[in-house]
Amino acid sequence: MAEILHKISEDVRDIATHEVALIKLELEQALRQASISAAGMALGGMLGLFSLGLLCMAAVVALEDAVPSLTLRMLLMAVLYLVVGAVLIGAFLKRMQGLSHAAPKARHEAKKTVNTIEQEVRGG
Repeated sequence: MAEILHKISEDVRDIATHEVALIKLELEQALRQASISAAGMALGGMLGLFSLGLLCMAAVVALEDAVPSLTLRMLLMAVLYLVVGAVLIGAFLKRMQGLSHAAPKARHEAKKTVNTIEQEVRGG
């Protein structure tokens, strides 16, 4: 009987060790995906700013006939910058929030495994 209990405890320890390793791998993968998204967001932001700057200059020059005041034309372009920037940040934040669901899933699976093991040990 003691040998069986010893074997069960070794098996439980092995399963727990593997569950912890699995959780660690899932968290590392989620962090890797988040860092790739953040790097892509930074690069896209820089390129977007350069492009928007050039487009803004072109629009300011093109609007000269419709809006004679340079100050008003620049103000219109600044507002456009703010709107586009807010939309982009909102879209990427929503995407990054979707990545945070990996950890609770791994935690749930680990708890489920521990509960199953406890039931088997108590039942057997």
